[in-house]
Amino acid sequence: MAEGVVWDIGPAVVVRHMEEMAGRINAIITTSVDYFATRVETEAKTNAPWTDRTGNARNGLKTQAFHKPEEHVIVLFHQVPYGIFLEVCNDGKYAIIEPTIKKNADELMKTMGRLFERLGVE
Repeated sequence: MAEGVVWDIGPAVVVRHMEEMAGRINAIITTSVDYFATRVETEAKTNAPWTDRTGNARNGLKTQAFHKPEEHVIVLFHQVPYGIFLEVCNDGKYAIIEPTIKKNADELMKTMGRLFERLGVE
């Protein structure tokens, strides 16, 4: 008889642990995306390049995070009807949505990369 330790785990145990890990990773991503959504909204309101007359456009900048098992999305949008004109007229002089998303997308991806490194996920 061979000496030593025999560790015999079945496929069901491996699958269960993989599903648990996937759930934890998804929760981490969800939390990070929600954090960045709030941050993006605050940054857009703070850095909007136009001069307020009523404050409605600035206060109407909102974000919403959407989560699916394999997809997480942050949407930054205007809630005033003239928001589109701020974004596209005057050669984008008053645009805030695209610059804010671009700036934060890189940082979000770097944050995700660091989290995955910590978890040993590639």
